[in-house]
Amino acid sequence: ELLLKGLPPASIHERTLVTALVPGKSITASENIQVIEERFFQVSLLPFIGSNQFVTGLITNRLSLNIFAGYSEGLRGLEIGGFVNIDRNDVLGIQVGGFGNIVGRDTKGLQLAGFFNVNGGSFDGVQVAGFSNFVMDTIRGVQLAGFTNALRGAMYGPQISGFANFTSRNVDGAQISGFTNIALGDVKVAQITGF
Repeated sequence: ELLLKGLPPASIHERTLVTALVPGKSITASENIQVIEERFFQVSLLPFIGSNQFVTGLITNRLSLNIFAGYSEGLRGLEIGGFVNIDRNDVLGIQVGGFGNIVGRDTKGLQLAGFFNVNGGSFDGVQVAGFSNFVMDTIRGVQLAGFTNALRGAMYGPQISGFANFTSRNVDGAQISGFTNIALGDVKVAQITGF
């Protein structure tokens, strides 16, 4: 509860992995320039080495290929990253990260990651991670993780993990885990656990 309920939502730019990969020049531009552009395609090696260069945080992409890591304003289509995808606002579509996905606001669609998914808003769709999923608001859909799922809002659908599930509000669905399930609100369907 202390990990989720008592903490204010963090800015995407306060996350350690984001500050390590995204240059300060790109973060400053994305926080201070109000012009948002949409492009059909972008490719990047790193957040500052690619077709969108240092203004990448101001661009919503339809097709995004991030060989190692990418940083953008948002997504309306398909994003594939070898290591990590970082979208500072909304994602609508399919997002695949070899290691992880970090989204600053809402996500709708399919999110797949080898290790983790972090979403700063709500999530609608299917979220799958090899290790953990973390969502700061409501989920309508399915959340699957090899180790743990954590949610600061309500869950509408199944939450399934190898170790633990945590929801800070109601669960209108099932929590299924190998070790423990925690819901700080009502559970309308079931909680199933090995321990």
